[in-house]
Amino acid sequence: MMNIEPSETPADGQIRRKRTSRPPRRVVLGLSWYSHGIHRGVAKYARDAEWILDPTLTHSVSRGLGRLPETRADGYLCVLGESKLLDRLIADAGKPTVDMAFQADHVNVPRVLPDGHAQGRIVADHLLSRAFKNYAFFIRKQDHIALERLAGVEHALDEAHAKLNLLNWHARSRRKKASGRIPWLAQQLKTLPMPLALIAESDDAAIEALEACELADLLVPEQVALVGYDNDELVCDFARVPLTSLDCNLEGLGYEAAKLLDRLMDGEPAPPDPILVQPGRLFPRQSSDILAINHVQVAQAYRFILANYTNPQITVPDIALAAGLSRSGLNRAFAHHLGRSVSSVLHEIRVENAKRMLAGSNLAAGQIAEECGFSSLKHLRRSLLKAIGMGPRQYRSLNCPT
Repeated sequence: MMNIEPSETPADGQIRRKRTSRPPRRVVLGLSWYSHGIHRGVAKYARDAEWILDPTLTHSVSRGLGRLPETRADGYLCVLGESKLLDRLIADAGKPTVDMAFQADHVNVPRVLPDGHAQGRIVADHLLSRAFKNYAFFIRKQDHIALERLAGVEHALDEAHAKLNLLNWHARSRRKKASGRIPWLAQQLKTLPMPLALIAESDDAAIEALEACELADLLVPEQVALVGYDNDELVCDFARVPLTSLDCNLEGLGYEAAKLLDRLMDGEPAPPDPILVQPGRLFPRQSSDILAINHVQVAQAYRFILANYTNPQITVPDIALAAGLSRSGLNRAFAHHLGRSVSSVLHEIRVENAKRMLAGSNLAAGQIAEECGFSSLKHLRRSLLKAIGMGPRQYRSLNCPT
């Protein structure tokens, strides 16, 4: 599959077309669930490409409609799978179409998809950096993106030899009403060891998880660190406990889907596999602001490292001073509670952040070395070779193939 890294959409007028006598193309945007991010990304491309973007089906598609409104289109950009009417319209239209989900695999059209596996890894790495030993994933429905996120989490935790508890409402409660989901989740959470890192399949699911924690008398983040997906600011910032969440780059998804549709309308062949769009960055908020370390000075030292690892000048004595311990005392505490020395933890955090930036950004390796606290690009290369057996260029090529 082709991977698209997160990036800024082109500036106004960056798409330059030769003027032709043909009328502007009319593209219909049909979303079976609405996303401001997708709409914004599509609209940016449409403006630069001088399309007529028809939003007729953007808000009006639902299972309750008796029929879909009549539309005239040169192409369709869609999120399929939750409206049988829209699925049927696209299947019968015979026009160039790009789907931005994988919920209607019976409709054979090219797809541009979010890289759910990469999304899962980023969230898992965030929680692993906070030294949790107990993890859970809350899944409400087994759609493609939720399962991909779960697979990415599982992969990252397997590499770290950490166990994941799957809280799968869909598998265990298919015939039960949705109103019973929060009490069910509260009962499940009560059976798990604390402190717990809980990953919800989406921001909406994370809100339900917050309510379940309250029902179970579990404190967020003191006992349960909670993370969601989509970084819907109106959900995350105004939750009872502000939610940590991953920006899934839906604007980039809309833009890349529009770009592919333009090529299809020019007569180019469809790509053989879906194009994957890389996620944006994770936005830490209060819901995961905890370190799962039952030692005050070790937790203080760990927080100091997370806040200062980008500075190549910090030393173990600096960290010990911040924690109020001697260098030898802090190393003994780290060995007992984390199984590694202070310098090893500092180095691992730098390496993990460098890997994340190599896979998820277009920054030059030298700049990444500087931003992650390495003294030089040579130092970063040597550290990666020792940790994973490959240098920055090879790691980036394997994780962001073009």
